[in-house]
Amino acid sequence: MRYLIGWQALLLVDLLQRRCITVRYAEQVLFNLDVLQRIERRRLKKCVEVVDWGMQLEDWEAHTPEHLPEALSPIARLAQRLLVPGSKGRGKRERQRLSPQASAVVRKHAS
Repeated sequence: MRYLIGWQALLLVDLLQRRCITVRYAEQVLFNLDVLQRIERRRLKKCVEVVDWGMQLEDWEAHTPEHLPEALSPIARLAQRLLVPGSKGRGKRERQRLSPQASAVVRKHAS
């Protein structure tokens, strides 16, 4: 579930940055209360954080649309963390030691 939410959030951020979709569409797909409640029930705290940030995009768009790209960056960073295998409950150094390929993938998507 973490990986699915991470990839979907990254995809939505990319599409929003390229103006291929609207904030409203991203909300319908992932960044909404229904999804938030489902992942809260599963106790997926890091996923909740990503969706919660995404739910705030509507406010960014309404009040400071010129800063919307800045609001997408934290969502992308949080989503990338969900893609690191074994990140649940482990420190950063241990995750990197266990999976250098995953770190490379995350770095590739960060740029």
